[in-house]
Amino acid sequence: MLRLSCALLLSLAVAGPAAADTWEKTFATAGTPDLRLVADDASVHVATWDRAAIGVRVTTVGWQIGPRGVHIAAVPSGDRLDLEVREPHFRLDFGWTRRSVLVEVRLPAKADLDVRTGDGNITVAPLAGNIRLHTGDGDMDADRLSGTLELTTGDGHVRARGLDGALRAHAGDGPMEIEGRFEGLEVGTGDGSVVVTASEGSRLAAAWEMESGDGRLVLRIPRTLKADLDIHTGDGRIDVELPLEVAGTFGRSTVRGRLNGGGPPLRMRSGDGAIRIEPI
Repeated sequence: MLRLSCALLLSLAVAGPAAADTWEKTFATAGTPDLRLVADDASVHVATWDRAAIGVRVTTVGWQIGPRGVHIAAVPSGDRLDLEVREPHFRLDFGWTRRSVLVEVRLPAKADLDVRTGDGNITVAPLAGNIRLHTGDGDMDADRLSGTLELTTGDGHVRARGLDGALRAHAGDGPMEIEGRFEGLEVGTGDGSVVVTASEGSRLAAAWEMESGDGRLVLRIPRTLKADLDIHTGDGRIDVELPLEVAGTFGRSTVRGRLNGGGPPLRMRSGDGAIRIEPI
């Protein structure tokens, strides 16, 4: 009889739905909103709306929101909001309970944003401002961001489209697919491919840099882009499908030359991968 009861309780624990909880609040702003969000392992979704306010909704599965569950601290100060979403450091569930935290944010179209999450995906679209996104172990999806942009993931895929401005993007171990109009560009990954499409209107306001420790680099650029190329790969092939004025070195693993008369440096490095530049 005891074995039957234990088996029944185990079956209910596995099959039963996980508890859910929700926290939601709106913070009015008068000028440019500035959100600083720190979340332990939550996934974060950011979108825009036509309201002079910051809207936040936190949805949990398998956690209650409160002193013994997910802790939420929101500190507004003028147009700035500091928000922390913390999960309990200790939990005992034997893997039977599905747990997750989702933070959904709504901002005006122009806002400053700084998001840091330990182990969760980040999705942001669209937004203009000073934008910094960091996840320790998650994917990142950005669409139509403009301004000063910084995207970082320790171990995940970076996908970014319709960007406009100066971009710094780094992945510790994952591929990157990036498209936009750039004036500043610094992208790199420790282990993965990097594909960047710089749309018409892009220019080098300062040096551009692309790097992969172990993966291919592909850069698609306008035919009129002015730059001094400095390209090297440890073990791969280099292809430049644009007219190039050679200046110094031209070989299988190293190329230096001028595009359209030259300009600021455009550096590309791969430890063990092919490098390719092609016109859009």
